[in-house]
Amino acid sequence: MTDYRELGEVLDNYLSMTRQWGVEECVLFLDEITFVEDWWRAIKVRIDAGMLNKHVLVITGSCSMDLLAQKERFPGRRGKGKDIYMLPMDFASYVRKLGGVETKLAPASDLDALEENLRANALSGGRIRELFRCYLKTGGFPLPIREFFEHGRVSYDSQKAYLDWIRNDWRKAGKSDGYMKASLPTF
Repeated sequence: MTDYRELGEVLDNYLSMTRQWGVEECVLFLDEITFVEDWWRAIKVRIDAGMLNKHVLVITGSCSMDLLAQKERFPGRRGKGKDIYMLPMDFASYVRKLGGVETKLAPASDLDALEENLRANALSGGRIRELFRCYLKTGGFPLPIREFFEHGRVSYDSQKAYLDWIRNDWRKAGKSDGYMKASLPTF
């Protein structure tokens, strides 16, 4: 689908079909919705018309900035909905789950707490440094983590996929490629 009109047509056909089958409630998964131009328009109209009252919409997309921006177009229209953000694994979770090391953490903005954390984690310092090097290679993303722990490296395809993803989000945000190239030497 390329725009909200096509999405609307597909939604209308699906909802008509569910009515004919006697299905009153369903879960609709709209994956990679940010590729559909003005996707929110098709959904908002149908929410306002009451066509989706008994349905659950699961909307996903790899351009998180677009999803977050469009979410604001649905005030009072989200029912009992909630946002679930699927982010990369943070370093503390990485250390705990993949390294089996419990760490002491405190807010990074507090320098005294940071020094206290360093002392508390001193016994595991070598293992934490080793895990940090691994974390820098995987970024906390599921596929690179699996590849790294199974094969000792992250595949070129995975690296390229994540760089393309970042590049796409960067461009959609209207940012210059020059700044990205300066930040990511492999870009």
